[in-house]
Amino acid sequence: EGFSGHADRDGLLEWISGFRKKPARVFLVHGEEDSKEAFAKIVKDTLGYDCTIVRGNSEYTLSKDTVISVEEAMIERISPEALRQIKSRISSIHDDLEKILYHTHLAVGSGLSAQQIIEIGNIVLELEKHTLNLGSAVTREDR
Repeated sequence: EGFSGHADRDGLLEWISGFRKKPARVFLVHGEEDSKEAFAKIVKDTLGYDCTIVRGNSEYTLSKDTVISVEEAMIERISPEALRQIKSRISSIHDDLEKILYHTHLAVGSGLSAQQIIEIGNIVLELEKHTLNLGSAVTREDR
């Protein structure tokens, strides 16, 4: 549900107070044992949350009321707005390439230098490679 790296006691208490829904579990994993115990008591007294104090190398099995597949989780992560932005960027790149192609036809007879032709050729090779990679990423099924 959330994670906080490093903060002082008051900062952590403010952070943990910000949850709209009571966390199912609170793990205290970093700090001196005495500090973790004191902070767990403050959290319990202030917010009513029980804290699990992690000691040394520990392992916990977390469970959830609702189980979702990796695919469902990935779909939830991809917002419609992010997808719209990607489509818009691809469309914009397409339009830019159309303009470049038009100007290339105009420039062919205008005496491009050998260096310009080499540079354009190298960029086109990179563009071909990235186009193939993009096409592969779009059509690839995750396995």
